[in-house]
Amino acid sequence: MLPVAVPGATRWPRGRTIAVATPFATVEGAQAEGTRLAAFYAAPLVQDRAIVVGRRADLWGRCIAVDYARYGYAPGDLVFVIGAQELDNGTTQLTPLALTLDAARSSAGSGLANLATPNPREAFVAAGTAATIIVDLGSVQAFDTVLLGFTNAAATDRIAVAPGLDAEAVAGSFAHSFRRAPVLRHGLAMLPAPVRSRYLRLQVETAAPLVAGIVVVGEALRPNHDWNAGRPIIDTGRVERLLGGGFGKDRGVAAGGWQWVMPDLSPDLSERLYALALDVGLAGELLVIEDPAVTPALNERIHWSLFGKFEPFERQPDGTAKWAMQVQDWA
Repeated sequence: MLPVAVPGATRWPRGRTIAVATPFATVEGAQAEGTRLAAFYAAPLVQDRAIVVGRRADLWGRCIAVDYARYGYAPGDLVFVIGAQELDNGTTQLTPLALTLDAARSSAGSGLANLATPNPREAFVAAGTAATIIVDLGSVQAFDTVLLGFTNAAATDRIAVAPGLDAEAVAGSFAHSFRRAPVLRHGLAMLPAPVRSRYLRLQVETAAPLVAGIVVVGEALRPNHDWNAGRPIIDTGRVERLLGGGFGKDRGVAAGGWQWVMPDLSPDLSERLYALALDVGLAGELLVIEDPAVTPALNERIHWSLFGKFEPFERQPDGTAKWAMQVQDWA
């Protein structure tokens, strides 16, 4: 692919431009194409001092139309609608709040306290198909994200969260997965805005008595990430080629992970993420959600995880920072 070739290229706005897609002879032509794309795909979103006007499945990737007047372009300049590595939706990251389970006000079952331990293999088993779980945060805390993780629930089962003992419940969902059964499925509820409460109430209705491994509650950070984020696969098993041509296998467990790069972090957000990393360290758990939208494969986008390693963040000339992170999941 050719580099962008625009007269007075130093006037091009800062961004993550990667390739020329389609040239237009005039500014007006490019603006018209941007308008057409915006109407066809989605309303424009202000992003990185440019206007995101849509996405395509071909080489254009993301298409942007520049605010030409601001950057000094004149009619007749040779300009392009360009493919750009724009930012994806924000990754949800949170450090779980310390919590206990109120057995006196929760439904009957065995191992309720296990939901407060970081190991999801220590499970709670409900006595019936309708379960109420009362979570005590110890004091009034802010939160907007609640996870009931590593359950035996089906995607069609129901989960809701109420911030308080008597507050109205907000519906969540048990995540879809493409993995073959049995699936350890996560139930997720994202509140519209952070709330402050000491208690929260989880209400679950399942076809079979609930089995669940963990409850996570916290307030999320949502920095944007580049499109080049992705998931590694970690397998604890071992395979050795035998002299006879076959394989010796010690079957382990395969687990997912997530690695991503966050560009253009504000100083405040950089410091918040730095504090989160210091608080968690390499041996502490955190919850990372690539994208909480209730869409196929949400289950694999939810990561109850530990940091794999730490990279230093990189300060940039405009005062922002860039930071790469990676986590490895519990299985």
